[in-house]
Amino acid sequence: MLEQDSVSAAESHAPGYCAAIQEFADEVRTGVSSSEVKMIFEKTFVNPSGPYELKDIAATRQAIPDRIHGELHMKIKEWSKR
Repeated sequence: MLEQDSVSAAESHAPGYCAAIQEFADEVRTGVSSSEVKMIFEKTFVNPSGPYELKDIAATRQAIPDRIHGELHMKIKEWSKR
């Protein structure tokens, strides 16, 4: 389901991801569709609110089973003066 929507299984195991889906399911009190899972992933990891912006992500499989090397390129958004 996730890989069809360009979200790999490795990305879906990120800390907090299952909790975010469970929280959403508890709020709507129904099952969660694949489009909602994708929306939750994007809201949580791709376009989160806050001072950071994801510029690029890359992942490559390692020789050790179940290991993936990941690289994130982030931008810190300008802080507003308070």
